[in-house]
Amino acid sequence: DALQIVRDQYPDWEISVTCRSGMISCSTAAEDVPVKVLPFASEAIVANDMLSADLLYLPLPFQQHAVTFGKFSMSTKLVTYLGSGLPILYHGPQDAAACKLLTLHDAAVICTTLDAGTIASQIVESASKRESTVDHALTLARSQFMLADQQSRFWGTIAEAL
Repeated sequence: DALQIVRDQYPDWEISVTCRSGMISCSTAAEDVPVKVLPFASEAIVANDMLSADLLYLPLPFQQHAVTFGKFSMSTKLVTYLGSGLPILYHGPQDAAACKLLTLHDAAVICTTLDAGTIASQIVESASKRESTVDHALTLARSQFMLADQQSRFWGTIAEAL
């Protein structure tokens, strides 16, 4: 619904969605925003997909049964998204760990509602904040998610415990 609002407001924008999410079912009408559902793929194939993307969507569930999942875990997809050079639209609960991290570093456009009008506004906002959110995301990726740093923290903690 949000993408339909954006398409109506910006008819010159080419809007489509590509999901690499396996076998989710998705029924669309001819007048809907085009959605392509592809199977999961290797990192190289996903990186190639990103070459034609303008925005990366990072959804987390809003349902009550998933609250703990969002509060205490960080999606591995987030690390890839941060280093992609593309703006991120985070869409999920405000108290999720990913939301807090992205907000703290101003590394994404944050959407914490299911209201289609608000989501549409934030999609549009992502275009105007593209350069700054990408710069902040890359800075965050470099400062907290470099493999050598992660390994050093991990093994350093173990060495201290021994």
